[in-house]
Amino acid sequence: MSEPAAATCTSCGDAGVLLERVHRIYLTWPEDGGPAVERVVDEPELWCAVCRTQYPHEVR
Repeated sequence: MSEPAAATCTSCGDAGVLLERVHRIYLTWPEDGGPAVERVVDEPELWCAVCRTQYPHEVR
């Protein structure tokens, strides 16, 4: 779902761009070298197209 350009990107702060509601994903790697663990943030954020290409997230 795209939002009007009235807001700013929650990730980078860019204003005047089309934003999409996403849920940020944090990746952490255990010290033992195991596979990465994902943690999806429950609260949605508004991200611009550039941030959506650079950072892990999911659209709900």
